Amino acid sequence: VLGVDIPAGQTTQEDLDFVLDHLFQHPNVGPFIGRRLIQRLVTSNPSPTYIARVTAAFNDNGSGVRGDMKAVIKAILLDPEALSGRQGDVSSFGKVREPLLFITHLWRAFHAANGAHKRGWNDEYEYRCFNFQYVRSFLQQNAPLESLTVFNWFTPDDGPSELADAGLVAPEMTIMGIDGLHHVMMSLVHQSYTYEVHDMTASLDVSRERDLLEAGNLHQLLERLNVLLMAGSMSSEMRQLLLVYVNDHSSTPPETLVRNLISLVVVSAEYAVQR
Repeated sequence: VLGVDIPAGQTTQEDLDFVLDHLFQHPNVGPFIGRRLIQRLVTSNPSPTYIARVTAAFNDNGSGVRGDMKAVIKAILLDPEALSGRQGDVSSFGKVREPLLFITHLWRAFHAANGAHKRGWNDEYEYRCFNFQYVRSFLQQNAPLESLTVFNWFTPDDGPSELADAGLVAPEMTIMGIDGLHHVMMSLVHQSYTYEVHDMTASLDVSRERDLLEAGNLHQLLERLNVLLMAGSMSSEMRQLLLVYVNDHSSTPPETLVRNLISLVVVSAEYAVQR
């Protein structure tokens, strides 16, 4: 294995341990694991120097220990590139939000909850559930434990042709369809879109946002959505478009208008890319 002979006479477990220990020392392990983790946690297209810094943390945590994942994760999240972007160039920095993260972020941001339950056929409590089979391909392809292959829902080097031509990747985009995105997110915002077992749904709480709109605090409302959903990264152009939308739909009931605003944010390209 990689130029090293496995000693004869060992048990199967000893053979496996020997091979894994040997592979663990290979110089490619650090860059391989580092890049994959950076892609999942920070950006799809990390710079070579970013990967090198994370690799150094993998090779030695500062105390002579190789493979200390706590040190690796710390190096990834606290790296200058993670904190400020790739040399200030945001055009290739970040990662596309995968479908499952669209839902969980929305639910957490607006405190989706419903404690309703009832006794099931086996006298155990049954709670609401979310059925990914009912939300078309956008979420069905990212359903927990339902990846199409053992290599997960997408591979780390995938990306649309235009990005690939530019030497960039966007793995998450291989399982996304724009029509499905719009359909699902609008339904989630307006109807919660839980699978209605026993007529139970998990509603989004937009009462605070509605109160801001009713009080005429539109700029404060948009800033709240900016911070809550986009970590303060909303562009002035997007903010202006939302202002125009609200002014053009001033006769819409406040609750509906707020949900429409949230929908517009979460189906936007700016929201889709996490930075």
